[in-house]
Amino acid sequence: MAKLKLLLLFLLGAVGAGWSQCDLELIGFDVETFDLTIAVNSGYGCSNPNAEDYDPFDDSIYDLVIGLHTIANDDPYSCFWNQNDPDDPSYGWALLNFPISLPNAIYDIGEGNDNVLNTGDTLTVNLAEASNGGFATQESCLAEAFANGYFDDCSQIAIWQINDSNGSLFWDGFFEVEFWDGDDFPYPEVYDEDQVCIPGATNWASICNNQLTFSTSPLCGGPPPPPIPEGCTDPEAYNYDSEAVLDDGSCQYVDINYYHTTVYFDCDTTNVNQWTFTTQIKFTNTGDVAIDNWCVQGYIDNDVDNPFFDECYPITVEPGDTYTLYMPNVINPVNLGYELPLNSITYVVYGIEGEINLNNNDQTLWDELIQYFDCIETGCTDQLACNYDPEANAGNPEEECNYPDECGECDGENSGPGAIYDCGCDPLPFPESCDCEGNEPIDLFQCDCEGTPDLDQDGICDEEDDCVGYIDECGVCNGPGAIYDCGCFDIPDGDCDCLGNTLDGCGECGGDGVDIDGDGLCDDEDPCIGVYDNCGVCNGDNSSCSGCIDPEADNYDPTAWFDDGSCVFCQTNIWIPNTVTPNNDGINDVWYVVTDYPDCWMTWETYIYNRWGQLVWYSEDITEPWIVNVQGGQYYVSDGVYVYLVRGVTWDLTDFVWDKTGHITVFR
Repeated sequence: MAKLKLLLLFLLGAVGAGWSQCDLELIGFDVETFDLTIAVNSGYGCSNPNAEDYDPFDDSIYDLVIGLHTIANDDPYSCFWNQNDPDDPSYGWALLNFPISLPNAIYDIGEGNDNVLNTGDTLTVNLAEASNGGFATQESCLAEAFANGYFDDCSQIAIWQINDSNGSLFWDGFFEVEFWDGDDFPYPEVYDEDQVCIPGATNWASICNNQLTFSTSPLCGGPPPPPIPEGCTDPEAYNYDSEAVLDDGSCQYVDINYYHTTVYFDCDTTNVNQWTFTTQIKFTNTGDVAIDNWCVQGYIDNDVDNPFFDECYPITVEPGDTYTLYMPNVINPVNLGYELPLNSITYVVYGIEGEINLNNNDQTLWDELIQYFDCIETGCTDQLACNYDPEANAGNPEEECNYPDECGECDGENSGPGAIYDCGCDPLPFPESCDCEGNEPIDLFQCDCEGTPDLDQDGICDEEDDCVGYIDECGVCNGPGAIYDCGCFDIPDGDCDCLGNTLDGCGECGGDGVDIDGDGLCDDEDPCIGVYDNCGVCNGDNSSCSGCIDPEADNYDPTAWFDDGSCVFCQTNIWIPNTVTPNNDGINDVWYVVTDYPDCWMTWETYIYNRWGQLVWYSEDITEPWIVNVQGGQYYVSDGVYVYLVRGVTWDLTDFVWDKTGHITVFR
């Protein structure tokens, strides 16, 4: 039975992965540094299928216990778990717990990190960082063991426990080693129906991939295969590790966003060719690491081979911070042969340690954005302006250029006066005109030049006048005035006054009374809001005076007025079987009490006890069958003899109680 139950649990746990087996493999181990690489070939079936929150589609690994020892079990160190009983298979083992929530534990799943260790992941951990009992870490103990040649003998490292499983060896409170044979979740790495991977096994031919046998000497195959080195595998990262194979998510990048440049010119007014400029630049450290040393280079008119400025700054800019650099009087271009105006000025931030590919580290100011102020004589170079000067140097268009007014006119080099006339850009055609088309009025009573009438003489032509006449006090053109009950309108339908009030349920205008049942009585005075039933109960259901009114019935009720059809005429014939054979052949697989009138019993109780007097089943329904299980659960009783007790109370007024006990034989 134990073997069958074990296989059943693993079949249930493997549903989520198409019947996959829990399979964790030890890839490599460094005996000197204690780095260990674990591959999750399959995480399905690695958790307890009997747990309340069990999910067959969850392949997460959240806890591991790693065991480490020498096969000889000689001279165990203090950090190794069992030091008391050399005959115990756990003697000399270091059991190291790894809850998979370490601060630096990041697991690579396809593209990106999800911090979940599951199928397809590879994890490298360091045994010296694990906890064991009261020891903070194993580092000093493991280092001493290595230095003293503890691992020169045949040694073994194994996965001892996965998630919420028992250990690969199960022991009770007396440290007696047993194979798992209980309801707890067994160690899940089962490879066939007989072989369980056991860290204490001595049959080296049967060692599974959750173990490594090694020695720092030539014994047992010599040193183990090396672990897979972790680190940053992106060549463009600041901390790229060329020896790393497994990316641990630690990559850091250098990057900046150079987004602002301002240039201020300063000239010697006595010599137009003597000029300098002051520059302000701003950039943000958008990378992951601090920038401690950086340089700025500037060049004019794209002359990258002859920079006019090149300085480095030992200034730290933390990630996310913005730095503003002022560079006063950075150039006297006369010495370099430059003349105003310039085509462009470019600045580049460079020389950052660890930079690989910076995309936003330079800015260029082109000629139209350079403000020379008084350094050179400027003019308007916009051909659409009134004062366009084809020979002028570019200036600020808002200050140098005058543009035509809305009528398209210029007053010399200045803008025109704009649309200031009666007809916008033009005056009236003639002094006597009454519109911009040159028409003249016909007489004094006409509103425009076309003879349109204005009969009410309100100054609005009748064809445009919303009311030819007068508007009364109610806002109605030529209306009768406030002649209605409410002045300008009648009382609206459904209202009871001009204020919008309505009659309440009691007939009062604007009141708050209600008459929910519509019987003409206000609810605050109505003794019954609703209707009386046949028994005189307000909103009753006739049950207070209804019942069985047949004197011949077992449940005759002399106080009832109306018959509710509940009369029961009972015969209490009962048959109780003494044998049940739950072998799923469809015959006598369940046990139940047989009666021809189950509704004749007001109450019913069935008790079934085992031979030790323990209650194994109880029911209050005479028709409910016992399927030979324990308390209605998923476990079934074994073959044997059981005792039943049945007790019932009939419906008649004498409350007759029927009791019976007997035996049931269960065999399959």
